Formats: sequence, structure tokens, C-alpha cells
Amino acid sequence: MLVVDDELNLRRVLCEYLIQNSFAAIGVATTAEAYNRVLELGGQVCALITDMVIPGGGGWDLAQKTRHVVPDLAVIFISGAIDESVVTSASSHPRTGFLQKPFELRALTEMLNSLLEGPISKKGTPKTERRIGPIRKAG
Repeated sequence: MLVVDDELNLRRVLCEYLIQNSFAAIGVATTAEAYNRVLELGGQVCALITDMVIPGGGGWDLAQKTRHVVPDLAVIFISGAIDESVVTSASSHPRTGFLQKPFELRALTEMLNSLLEGPISKKGTPKTERRIGPIRKAG
């Protein structure tokens, strides 16, 4: 999965937490980096976690563009400000969610599990059990 946020510390925390919880995660800071990674990795990217405001464009535009490459991509938008249109747009696609910063990291893994429907893979290996780490806040 791809984590896109221009805040380095938040990006690192999210990636480390996801990796500790059996997800493969790569962090990038801009829409250009994210889109290039999606082109490189193609179907290996199962989820996109993106801030709504990032250098080079917005998270919404990035999600639409990457879904042309990976149509069934799960997307979680994260943002410090709630915009009703963003929440409405996020819920318009069945594999899309929204978390307002700050959020509990457990909420992220719960949403990922829900959006990815079923066993989660760890670097290509079926995963049937999930261990959630301590509750911490992101953002």
C-alpha cells in the first residue's frame, strides 16, 4: 500500500505502524511520486492512504488518476479539516473511506480491513489473523 502525506513524521509513523501490523507500506510525499510508484508497481498496490492536500495536487485527483491504473484500489483519505463534499465523495465509491486527523491508528487498520474485504496479504502471503497494536493517534 502507498501512504502519501507531505508531513514526514506522520508518513513514517503510518508506514511503521502498517508494517508492524502485517501490511506492506511505502511512503511518499507528493502526488507525482505516488503516481510514479503506482505505475511501477501496478496491481501490487492494493490501497492508497492519502492526505487531501499534498504537493503537486490533491488526494482526490490522485485517487481518480491511480484508479485508472488499478481500478479496484482501496483509498483512504485523511485530512485535518472536514469538508462535507469530501466525505460525501469519499463514500460514493465502495472501496473509499475518510479519516479526520488526528485519528487512532487502530481506526486506520479497521478501515483498511473493511475496504480490502477479507484476508489481508502480507507481501503476497495470505493473512488470516490480525494483531492490532496499542492505540496511538496519528496526525
